Amino acid sequence: MWERAAESKLRRLLAQFPCVCVLGARQVGKTTLVKQAFPDSPCHDLESPSLSDRIALAPEDFLRQKHRPLILDEIQSVPQLMTALKVVVEEHRDENGRFLLLGSASPRLIKGASETLAGRIGFVDLDPLIVSECTTAQPVLSWSDVWVRGGFPTPASLPDGDERFAWFDAYLRTFVERDLVRAGIEVQAPLMRKLLMMLAHTHTRQWNASQIASSAGVSYHTINRYLHILDSAFLVRVLPPYHANVSKRLTKSSKVMLRDSGLYHFLMNIADLDALENSPYCGMSFEGFAVEQIIRHAHCSTAAPRAWYYRTQAGLEADLLLETPAAKIAVEVKYGTRIDKGVVARLESVVDDTGADSGFIAYGGTDSYDITPRVRVLSVRSPDFPQHIVQHSGR
Repeated sequence: MWERAAESKLRRLLAQFPCVCVLGARQVGKTTLVKQAFPDSPCHDLESPSLSDRIALAPEDFLRQKHRPLILDEIQSVPQLMTALKVVVEEHRDENGRFLLLGSASPRLIKGASETLAGRIGFVDLDPLIVSECTTAQPVLSWSDVWVRGGFPTPASLPDGDERFAWFDAYLRTFVERDLVRAGIEVQAPLMRKLLMMLAHTHTRQWNASQIASSAGVSYHTINRYLHILDSAFLVRVLPPYHANVSKRLTKSSKVMLRDSGLYHFLMNIADLDALENSPYCGMSFEGFAVEQIIRHAHCSTAAPRAWYYRTQAGLEADLLLETPAAKIAVEVKYGTRIDKGVVARLESVVDDTGADSGFIAYGGTDSYDITPRVRVLSVRSPDFPQHIVQHSGR
């Protein structure tokens, strides 16, 4: 299978903390990642009833196994284990790399781990595949393959659209009917499916809970709760507006987008590249794909990146503002193959407004080049995308 860029960050954090928690959506490759990285370490599936019964009898003894790291999969299934974990960690508080926890983005897990093991745990967010990862093993996928199929490993390897659609349909059914129930989260399955369809049609646009609630026939409080569930499960990304004290009136609504392009195309019934390029939703899909690729790469290669979008009430905007320890960058995404001078001028203004170090125009053409001293045009087709944006933004 493909090599995951997050592996180096995982190893780095294990050398720094006693515990590391890998969080991500179901079927994103968490277990595969840790088994590839640590093939000799035992991996315990905590959803196993017999194992849960064993842990309940003597949780601290179970955690005192000598294998390092001890891999605990689906840690949210046994929340009481967090207290025992703190006790065992404190017995040898200077010993790092002891426990590797895997979780399917449970809000209770994140909160419990942060409070119980504060200062003793690091976090790795494992996103779906990025394009550079899909060139490391068979099948080698092109950037357009990843765009159409998405980054979940199983559907990414399926060229047949019907097979991918069957996988995504089963995935969403399992998520709503099993995973949320096990987590003690009550939802109405038809409403969750309806919300996902609405989110697909408003993909990359500003969030308006009242408007969506009115269309769905429920309160905006309910819609916001469902959105929080999808965000916590890493199925959607809520991109907040840039909020720094600039001398312009800024938009206050967040943008909401489906994180995986394959899931988006399933919901929109877009099975292949020809259908996508002839769809009125092509530009929205391309924007979401490019923004996700940049953010995912930043998560793998830098510490605590922060992401926003920028828009003034007068209409000046950038699809992504990304801040890393090295720099702040502004990115505008355009699917077309020609760059209008007005796009460059507006991005220059965003760089001025936000104090960004540089700006990038990510587009669907083939050439990459500097267009002004502060703005570079970068092809999404390039093997340097999105690494160039994240790693060389402070040039």
